[in-house]
Amino acid sequence: MSAVDSRPLIAHVVYRFDIGGLENGVVNLLNRLPRERWRHAVVALTEATSFRARVQRDDVRFVELHKGPGHGIGLLPRLTRILRELAPDVVHTRNLACTASTAATSAISTGPRASIVSFAAPTDPSSATTSACRAISSAISSTRSAWHPRA
Repeated sequence: MSAVDSRPLIAHVVYRFDIGGLENGVVNLLNRLPRERWRHAVVALTEATSFRARVQRDDVRFVELHKGPGHGIGLLPRLTRILRELAPDVVHTRNLACTASTAATSAISTGPRASIVSFAAPTDPSSATTSACRAISSAISSTRSAWHPRA
């Protein structure tokens, strides 16, 4: 029987995990937030490309939803199912295209347990990572009293 991992899970929702500034910011979070304190999953509405090789951790789960062209209303039930399965403590997105669907499905699938962090990065990449870390830490701190390790 395997031990249950009690580290809080951050689900990073992106449109496509590929070369780009937004995705580079997510990679920085994945690589810089302490492994012993946080777990991560990346949910790509379309795909996670070979850009994932930039992630230096081997414990990050990547989920691809293969969204086709158009609005993707049909994607919402799948996103809801994935977020229920992951049961994240924080749902993080920086992409305006992902924010509405992520917020709606997070509320349905995770209930009051998860914080939703929608973050618009500053233009300075070095401060973007620091600001994102602060936003995520703040979200975790605000829900810490309601968060209980999985049993």
